[in-house]
Amino acid sequence: MGRGAGVLFAAFDHAARGVSEEAAEFMGEPRDEFVLLVQGQARDSHGLLRKELSHKKAQETQMVYLVAAAQEDDLAKVRAEKPELWRQVRRYNKPVQLALAAADKVVRFANDPATAAVISLAPCQPGSADLYSWGHVVTSGMASGTLGNLRMNPTQTLHAVDNLAMSAFAIAHRNQAYCLGLGGAAGQAWCGIEAVLERLDSGLEEEALLMAGDQDAAEDGSQGLGVALLFSTRAQPFQPSSRIVRLVSISRRPAIDDVVPHAANGLAALLSAITEHRNGVMSYVAPGAHTDGFSTVIVTLEIS
Repeated sequence: MGRGAGVLFAAFDHAARGVSEEAAEFMGEPRDEFVLLVQGQARDSHGLLRKELSHKKAQETQMVYLVAAAQEDDLAKVRAEKPELWRQVRRYNKPVQLALAAADKVVRFANDPATAAVISLAPCQPGSADLYSWGHVVTSGMASGTLGNLRMNPTQTLHAVDNLAMSAFAIAHRNQAYCLGLGGAAGQAWCGIEAVLERLDSGLEEEALLMAGDQDAAEDGSQGLGVALLFSTRAQPFQPSSRIVRLVSISRRPAIDDVVPHAANGLAALLSAITEHRNGVMSYVAPGAHTDGFSTVIVTLEIS
């Protein structure tokens, strides 16, 4: 093997009867290869491989910074103050409208929105009051035998699309970069942050937008919230503050918790904690209600 090459050796004993004898590890010259031996017991080989490869790539990774964040919960204000934005989003359901309104606040801090990775969380409470009303009409029509006479407003079909915010943003900003749609289940916000860290840390993109929108209940038009976070490999003051916020890591440990599924609330709570934290290392432990119910999530940041 040439200089800088890596070697993976793995041996699996599917009928293991104890720890097998230690195998020789020949590193060779000039002693810059790594060797991974898995013997005698069941292990997560994928995780071990990732761990070993991460050591080798340690010098190649990028710093990841949170450079801007915004929240939106008032669509009447959006309609009055940003008529062009409202024209673009008015046909969508509330979670999509709120997510795009929040993203509109942070995108001006992006170096190039067209090349940023876009990660969007679908709502845990999808749909709209109009869509639910039409659903009741359909069930009534089926019961009475008049289903064939029903007509639907075509725009309401958009209310059934869970992750429309991602597509709408990409079209508006001519973005053809990496896109990932998540959500519809509790705790997906942390998967979004994991994806951001993976993409930017490995140098695949220089910027990433994470956005989410949700509502307390779709059938009655209740309160909603949109959140957007912009990350970059370039250090710059976090907006709306003047501090530098670096995303260091996100980790999990097993736990069982009762959850309250909501795509945006977890991110909003994280932003509130960042605002209140003094300079230094911050280890944010997400409340159990904001997780997937099976793991405790710890987000580590450096604030200066």
